[in-house]
Amino acid sequence: MKQLLLSVLFVSSAFVAFSQEEDEKPKRLSKEEEPGHFKRENVFVGGGVGLGFSSSSFGSNFNLGITPELGYSFTQWLDMGVSLNLNYYSYNYADFGGGTTKQRSFNYGGGVFLRAYPLQEFFVQVQPEYNFISTKLTSTSNNAVLRLTQKAPSFLVGIGYGRRIVGQSGFYTTILLDLGQNPSSPYRQISLDAFGNPTGTTYAIPVIRAGFTYYLRPKKQK
Repeated sequence: MKQLLLSVLFVSSAFVAFSQEEDEKPKRLSKEEEPGHFKRENVFVGGGVGLGFSSSSFGSNFNLGITPELGYSFTQWLDMGVSLNLNYYSYNYADFGGGTTKQRSFNYGGGVFLRAYPLQEFFVQVQPEYNFISTKLTSTSNNAVLRLTQKAPSFLVGIGYGRRIVGQSGFYTTILLDLGQNPSSPYRQISLDAFGNPTGTTYAIPVIRAGFTYYLRPKKQK
């Protein structure tokens, strides 16, 4: 939670700093409006489809989700905004009774994101989130069923590639890892030892997201 709060404060501070810089030393991203003012064409909406998976001799997992977002391009190299997520996860792994435990999880949440473009088509993304998770565990060994409700932060960091021209539509693909250590995070999984027993530690599941962005058009001049 502390890491999530620090990340949100960082993004908020950066938002204010860039807003002040826009007022004091405006940088034009569009020729349609005077610099130093909010530009509607710099606002974008978008969304992505997320995919994650891993497999080993002890089991496998799969996740699929959607991530609508709303953001603003402050400069030619920096985007910031908010994002929601809706995900489904499926885990299958060997249990102590010689059978298989099936885990089915559904989570929703949201957070903020920052994308920096060191190169025109490549970017670095940082995205702290907070998630609400509902899980159902079923064991084939004794047909036991367990239901859990959890809350957990995550801290996604990764790189991406895409086409981005401020004021126009675009697309992107990212690969992200949860660098947080919360074991309840939907983007982490409990590791197993050589006998298939939980070790008490977790590892990050690679999350691949592909999506699009659509910039709002400037208001027509009367």
